[in-house]
Amino acid sequence: MGYEIAAALGAKMAAPDREVFALVGDGSYVMLHSELLTSIMEGLKINVVVFDNNGFQCIDNLQVSQGIAKYGNEWRRRDPKTGLLTGDPVPIDFARNGESYGARGFAVRTIGELRDAVRQALRESRSTVIDIKVAPKSMTGGYEAWWRVGTAEVSRNRKVVAASRRQKAEVARARKI
Repeated sequence: MGYEIAAALGAKMAAPDREVFALVGDGSYVMLHSELLTSIMEGLKINVVVFDNNGFQCIDNLQVSQGIAKYGNEWRRRDPKTGLLTGDPVPIDFARNGESYGARGFAVRTIGELRDAVRQALRESRSTVIDIKVAPKSMTGGYEAWWRVGTAEVSRNRKVVAASRRQKAEVARARKI
C-alpha cells in the first residue's frame, strides 16, 4: 500500500513506449503520491486512477473486524463536541491535486465518464489523474481470504478476544508449506 505510483513510474522507465496505469485507493494515494511529481519533472507519463471511497476503508474494515473501535481511517472533520473524527466528510479533489503538479486531471462519477476519461488520458502526453468517486464503505466482496494481523489474545474487550480466536482457527486451517 502506497507503492503503486512509484511502481508505475518504474514500469514507465523500463518501458517508456508503453502506457502505464496505477490503480490506487485514496488512502494509498494520500500516503505516497510524490512520484507523480517526479513523472512530471522527468517527462515520463503515467496514468493514476484513484478510487476515492473517503478514506482507508479496507484498514477501517480490518480494524473493526479485530474488535477495535473505528478510529481515524475516514476523511472526516473532528467533531468539536466529542473530540472524535466523526464529523462531516472532508471532500478531496484528487483530479485537482494532480493538476496542481502539472498532470491532467479527470473527475468521474459514472461509467461513461470513466470511459471518456480513459480515452482522453490515452491521448495525453503528460501524466494524468483520474479521480473516481465510489460509494463510501464499498468493498470488493467474495475474495474469501483473511488478513493475518497481530491481534491481542488478552483483552477486556470480548470482540478483540473473539477476533483472536478466529485468527487462531484460520492459522490452524492454513496450508502448511
